[in-house]
Amino acid sequence: MITTNLFRNVLLLLLLSGAGNHAMAYDVYLTRHFEKQSQSADPELTAKGHWRAKQLINLLEDAEIARIYSTQYLRTQQSVAPIAKQLNLEVEIYPADNLQALADQIKTKQLNVLVVGHSNTIPPLISLLGGKSKAMAEEDFGELFKLQIVEGEVSSSSQLVGMDE
Repeated sequence: MITTNLFRNVLLLLLLSGAGNHAMAYDVYLTRHFEKQSQSADPELTAKGHWRAKQLINLLEDAEIARIYSTQYLRTQQSVAPIAKQLNLEVEIYPADNLQALADQIKTKQLNVLVVGHSNTIPPLISLLGGKSKAMAEEDFGELFKLQIVEGEVSSSSQLVGMDE
């Protein structure tokens, strides 16, 4: 009886003191879609764009990605299709004109995610998530940004997906 009460009291003390609570940490990976074939409204990726899309598997297969987000455009969906297939994840479509809602969802769920977007959506989304963004030119392809978020503190890094041919 004494050991049971002691065990219960120690457990209660640990719960009340917050022991066992770990800092919530998660990673957000963001990239612009890869090289596209033309300037038309909804072009496909080029061969190089498809190659970069496959390279995401090498970079992120061990990143414990729980969700993948893409806009409705073919080029963004093709950019994440290989890794979505590899990880057996469904690509979730988000509206490019409501980045605040996506940022809020990512912050609320606190999961490791991959987001693919456009030169005019990735920089503002990085900012909405608390990272330091930079402008992207029309010819900028292949940069993968990583935001490490621990208890609301954000650190940023980036790397190229694949190497220039």
